[in-house]
Amino acid sequence: MPAAKYFIVWGESASDNNSLRIPPANMTKWAEVCKHIVMHYNNGWNNGHHYNITYWEIWNEPDLNGFWDGTANEYYILYHTIAQILKAYNPSLKIGGPCTSSIADMNFTHGFLTYLVNNEIPLDFYSWHHYADTPHDLYTSSRTVRTLLDSYGLADCESINTEWNVNILTPQRDKDNAKNAAFTACSLTTFQDASIDYAFRYRGTQDNNWLMRLIGFDLALFTHDGIYKTPALAYNAMHYLMRDTPIRLTTPTMDASNGITYLAGISEDKTNISIIISNYEAPDTPYTLNLTKLPWNNISYTAVFYLIDEDHHLEIVENVTSDKSVYSTMQTLEKSTIHFIRLTNSTVVPDEGPVVASIPPFLRLRIFDPIARIIGIFIMILIFG
Repeated sequence: MPAAKYFIVWGESASDNNSLRIPPANMTKWAEVCKHIVMHYNNGWNNGHHYNITYWEIWNEPDLNGFWDGTANEYYILYHTIAQILKAYNPSLKIGGPCTSSIADMNFTHGFLTYLVNNEIPLDFYSWHHYADTPHDLYTSSRTVRTLLDSYGLADCESINTEWNVNILTPQRDKDNAKNAAFTACSLTTFQDASIDYAFRYRGTQDNNWLMRLIGFDLALFTHDGIYKTPALAYNAMHYLMRDTPIRLTTPTMDASNGITYLAGISEDKTNISIIISNYEAPDTPYTLNLTKLPWNNISYTAVFYLIDEDHHLEIVENVTSDKSVYSTMQTLEKSTIHFIRLTNSTVVPDEGPVVASIPPFLRLRIFDPIARIIGIFIMILIFG
């Protein structure tokens, strides 16, 4: 597996400390500090390291008052100053932004790109965030960003979604349950055709804060002490597909707007085939899966069927052996469900599970949803503006 890479953000999370979101009074000095941070982590300056970090993102969500108290133009100048100084120090660094909360603010789409192009300022990656209602919304935004960059002659500029998840005002149970697992699997599938270079899920773990969980602001894939939540299982299934069967197979044309997605792959040595089929919000849907031209003529193989839903946590629910050249199965893909199928002529199959954290009873009660939503909106207005 490839080694993990660092991605550094210069900016601040939401805070009531106004001094942390005011534009630097001396942007050149601030940029020099940034350069010396690069020197420390990449070139050993001041008893530093040699991590060879490539990606450096400038600020965090400057389109929101809770993160940036300056104007859009002040952000342009900050980016301009840092990018010029860092590129002069090391042209191979990848510098990007504006890391906005959405792509709705024209000041940080057309306005930002116009400024950069007119002033010939480098932009190695355009970064943006999206907390979406549906996986198809993430797909549409990704394609929109790619089209936008191309329209400014920035075909070589990477598009990187540095924060994505379900809509933050979704009830907490729907961030921790099989519905979000299906949302996650559908999103990861649609990203394959979305003309996006990277997409970073926010977030891995989060502090054990009962108030944040009560109002639905816990976005983590794992509990504070590292136990899986159900959505994290979608990453396991996708990992098994990408690790073991990285060569993509042809599938029927997919329209993610209906809430159902699918992806299939085969291993280089043709010993394994994987299929992942996900239903985020479509009604329960019967389907027939036909795999033709299997590479195992008259050789026995195993078809292992895994299920992720509220009662099954990447668990094997069917295991059959066949030697037919066509594999066919009829199933019903229920709402908020993931089917993961592995065909193999080896004796090794992906692990089940692991066990996931249970959702507390009080978070399952829908009666509190309107109250939690009102509190959440109030907090977002208070912090983000």
